[in-house]
Amino acid sequence: MKLSTWLFCISLTCTSVSVLSCEQVLNQQKKVAEPSFMHSGLAVTLDNVRSVRTATLDGMPAIHIVAGSNRRNVLHITLLKAFLREGCVSMNRAQMQAHWHRLDYRLSDGHPTEADVVISSVTPEEVIIKLSATLVSPMTGKYLKVSPSVLVIRGPLLDAVTSSH
Repeated sequence: MKLSTWLFCISLTCTSVSVLSCEQVLNQQKKVAEPSFMHSGLAVTLDNVRSVRTATLDGMPAIHIVAGSNRRNVLHITLLKAFLREGCVSMNRAQMQAHWHRLDYRLSDGHPTEADVVISSVTPEEVIIKLSATLVSPMTGKYLKVSPSVLVIRGPLLDAVTSSH
């Protein structure tokens, strides 16, 4: 094996020298916090989930999530808790793809939108949600169609979404 394929990490102490292969270094980098929330290809780590709180949608218990890394990329989303719990327990993939729910979805500038959401995959580890939205352009007042987006909810955020309280 060529010397160039190895990464040598030499400590400054007199007694210890440790050698790590490139593969080991890459594996260590992969252990850095995985994205727990993704929207339109923008990964938002748990550090960027600003709040997860209970809410109501059409008078029913819901969860409200605010996430984003800066003001331009803030996402506000409200999802029905009962539907997510039901999806986790009893709905198969085909049923989930066919079952759409309204979603309160606002851009960071606060302009309201009408949106549809489908739970496309539910496992104990993650909920994958596909949504499409229509919003009113603040410039022209006309309706704009937002390209379908994908949200992936994982880990502690998933626990918050699917809990009964």
